[in-house]
Amino acid sequence: MAELGHQTVEFSTLVSRAAEESFLSLKDLMEISKSSDQSDSEKKISLLKFIVKTQQRMLRLNVLAKWCQQLDVFGLGSESRLLGECKPMKKLEFSEAA
Repeated sequence: MAELGHQTVEFSTLVSRAAEESFLSLKDLMEISKSSDQSDSEKKISLLKFIVKTQQRMLRLNVLAKWCQQLDVFGLGSESRLLGECKPMKKLEFSEAA
């Protein structure tokens, strides 16, 4: 298995990406709801799924932010002082929960 190595990603980039994904998902949800023949209960279920997915996405960002703060407190992350940047960082994947 090939090793990918470590990549540095600014925390602000992750936040922007998560916010953009959430906005686009909501926009798509609204377009589908307006143009489809879904019942009210199906629309409510779709909205609830969106809310849960967005909540999970924001929770992951919160956990990452707390982790970066702990690195700073313990003196383990001198790079984390740069606008919330954490090194090394794995790529975060926002997958749908089943």
